[in-house]
Parts: sequence; C-alpha cells; structure tokens
Amino acid sequence: ILGDRVEFVHGNICDAELLDKLVPGHDAIVHYAAESHNDNSIANPEPFLKTNVEGTFRLLEACRKYDVRYHHISTDE
Repeated sequence: ILGDRVEFVHGNICDAELLDKLVPGHDAIVHYAAESHNDNSIANPEPFLKTNVEGTFRLLEACRKYDVRYHHISTDE
C-alpha cells in the first residue's frame, strides 16, 4: 500500500510539534495508533490514556487546525 500517495510515519502521536509538521498539506489523516489488549489497562492505565485519549485529541486538534480530513480506525477489543 505504501507508495507515492501514502506516507507511513513512525512517531509519537502525542507530539504536537511533529503533528504540526506532518498534518498540513495532506488531504486526509488515517489514525491507526492505539494501545491494544485493553485488559492490560487494568494494571497500568497510563499508556492507554496517553495514546488512546491524549494522542487522539492531539491528532484531532491538528486536523482541525489545518482543515484536514480525519479517518479513525478502531476495533471493539
């Protein structure tokens, strides 16, 4: 799927500066980033809150700021 129309970025979804560099100029952002295995959140909820809540918020804010379409991918796990 990767090609000249798709860019995969390995970074921290909570990094607002990185998002400010990456989001502008794109037609859409597809959000796949999430902590999985939700049963692990019982013992240690912090990574889940950081990535799944704060990270999603940061990405939504960047998309809103730069008027870029947002598409969220999720499961019911």
